[in-house]
Amino acid sequence: AQTWVLFTTAETVTAAVAQYAARMPIEETFRDWHHGWGLRQAAARLTSERAVCRMVGIVCLAYRLQVELGLRFSQDQRGKARRAQWTATDRVSYFWCAQHLFHDPGADWTAWLAEQWDQLIAPESDIAIGKAA
Repeated sequence: AQTWVLFTTAETVTAAVAQYAARMPIEETFRDWHHGWGLRQAAARLTSERAVCRMVGIVCLAYRLQVELGLRFSQDQRGKARRAQWTATDRVSYFWCAQHLFHDPGADWTAWLAEQWDQLIAPESDIAIGKAA
């Protein structure tokens, strides 16, 4: 339904599309950081490069935890059912899902979150960010 023009040095259309598609997962991260947490505005107020680096380090740890929760939620049967109610296109990030666990007006996820803590401390090998769908 849309025409896209890609300017590229790739040798084929297939290679160009594959290279462009590979960047899409990181776009969710940028959207989450800028719109979900407002980090652009927060970083702009910092007065030194060192302060920005510290903030980025803390954000990376917090973001990793939130993405892990969102991934687990998206793989859980209860989570899949709720996620289907949140979006018709299934184009929400793991980060977004986890963020909504804490203030979902349609469900109380307290018990589910409590179930996750032991595995977050000692992760199972079959649930990892690298194996996300």
